[in-house]
Amino acid sequence: APMVHYVVPCTGNVSGGMTLRLEGTGLEGDDVKVFFGGAVCEHVGFASPNGGSSITCVLPPCQGSLQADIVVEVNGRRAAGNTTFQYHTPAPRVVPSEEAGPRAVDASFARFVIRGQGFATSAGLNQVQLRAAESLAAAEEDARPIPCEVEHAASDALVVA
Repeated sequence: APMVHYVVPCTGNVSGGMTLRLEGTGLEGDDVKVFFGGAVCEHVGFASPNGGSSITCVLPPCQGSLQADIVVEVNGRRAAGNTTFQYHTPAPRVVPSEEAGPRAVDASFARFVIRGQGFATSAGLNQVQLRAAESLAAAEEDARPIPCEVEHAASDALVVA
């Protein structure tokens, strides 16, 4: 009977697209299907290292739950093994604007729009910390954290106050 022992890597981005390797025994066949949380994992190839077998496939996007059951069917037989995969949301990435230059702002009344990537995928995001510094180089070492409430989150922008 086919059996899945583990998947490498065991975590990946919610957007999918990375190549994974499932290791086990008896995973070769004419009709092999791999599912992550019900979504089809497209096959890339098979291998048979050290008497075992492996399937290489491309991770599908997350279908809701960040923890997905991995189901493998070989020639109509479901593989044994209780293997799960953990999706994760990417850390937001902020891209500084070249024209934005330094500005003095009264932060007690300010509302900011922060543009970048991956904000809406940060579920439950309701507070962020901005760091104030004299320059980008100083921001890494001497920045003062400023807590801000998130008023609105989209995939490419946050509105904070």
